[in-house]
Amino acid sequence: MSKGTGQRGHDARFTAWHQQPRVQKLTKRTREIAQADAAFAQALRQRTEPARIDALVSGRGQYWSEKPCDRCGGPYRRVYDRACWACWQAKHRPAEQWEAIRAGTGWRGGERTREGRQAFLQWQREQKAAGVVQYEHGPWVALRHPDQHTELRNVETGEYVVHLQQAFDANPRMWHARIEADGDLLHIINVDLGW
Repeated sequence: MSKGTGQRGHDARFTAWHQQPRVQKLTKRTREIAQADAAFAQALRQRTEPARIDALVSGRGQYWSEKPCDRCGGPYRRVYDRACWACWQAKHRPAEQWEAIRAGTGWRGGERTREGRQAFLQWQREQKAAGVVQYEHGPWVALRHPDQHTELRNVETGEYVVHLQQAFDANPRMWHARIEADGDLLHIINVDLGW
């Protein structure tokens, strides 16, 4: 008699979805099921980091991991496959983009047309008119928007946090540890942003 019928790890609760809660690669279909079925999301949480599943359900592509990257030490990981975000970016970004990021100028890609430059300047004027305030300290740049959400960016590493408060709420222990370890980050969060 043959051993292994393909039923290993099969949970009958998820038969209707035609998919079992597996965590190697979290796809768009996995996200849709986890958003629709709380039991499926809970089963995923039991198999991997809960922060990864919280990011999956909320539709984010990256999350803060409790275990830092062995290569670069970065705590930011991709939801899809748990790859280190910074290492993945380094592998998949053109060299000129990294040079622009380190210089803090931003990468434009190819040649900028006059219309593109005018659109960029118009966008800058709109941001300034809307009341976006920019703070810089060391490699960190923070943008506070009128609706009080704050973006945080490290121009040296390319690390980018769209909503700082949400990231902090998702993993406060790690943020406290990072803030204590990085004086520039401590200054921009405590002094400039007044947290």
